[in-house]
Amino acid sequence: MCGVAGIFSLTGKPIKDAQDRITCMTRLLDHRGPDHWGVTVTGDELLALGNTRLAIVDPEARPDLPLASVDGCTILSFNGEIYDYLDVRRDLEDAGVVFRTHTDTEVLLEGLRRKGHDILERLDGVWAFAYYDCDARRLLLSRDLMGERHLFYRIANGELIFASEMIPILIDYGLSLQLDCEAVVTALCFN
Repeated sequence: MCGVAGIFSLTGKPIKDAQDRITCMTRLLDHRGPDHWGVTVTGDELLALGNTRLAIVDPEARPDLPLASVDGCTILSFNGEIYDYLDVRRDLEDAGVVFRTHTDTEVLLEGLRRKGHDILERLDGVWAFAYYDCDARRLLLSRDLMGERHLFYRIANGELIFASEMIPILIDYGLSLQLDCEAVVTALCFN
C-alpha cells in the first residue's frame, strides 16, 4: 500500500503555500508507505504532488517520488500494483522505451506517456494515481474499476485536493477532527 496526495489549481493561479501543504498532506500518509516518500511542486505552482511508497515491486529501487519522466514533462504519483507490468514493459521496450527502474510505477508512467489513458484498458491490477502532463497542464486522476485503491477528493477555493485517505484533505482544509460525542450518542440511539 502506498499513498497519493495532491493539490491542483483549477483557476490557473499558483497554489498558496504549496510546498508546506503538500508536505503536510504526504506526511499524514507515512503509515501507507514507510519505505520512501517525496513531494514535488511544478515550476508554475499549479500542481503539488506527494507520494509515499511501500516497496513491493523492485524494493531496492529508491526513485525520486513522485516519479517524473526523464525529460520532466510528466509526473506520476501512484498507489497500487500492476500485475501484468512485465508484459506491458516488454511491449514498451519493443517500442523503444528505456527504463531506469524495474518498478510497475515506471511502466505505468511510460505507458501513459505513450498511449494516454488508453493504456488503462490493457492493465490488470489495482491502482489509484495522479498523472500530470506539464506541457498540456492536464491532470488525470484514476482508480481501478473495482475501487480496490481509494482516491478521495474535494473541490474548494478553486483547488482540487485529493489523497488516498480523507484525513490529509480535511487537515489541509482546516476542518476540526474533534469527536462530536453528542452526535455519536444520537447516531447510536437512532441507528
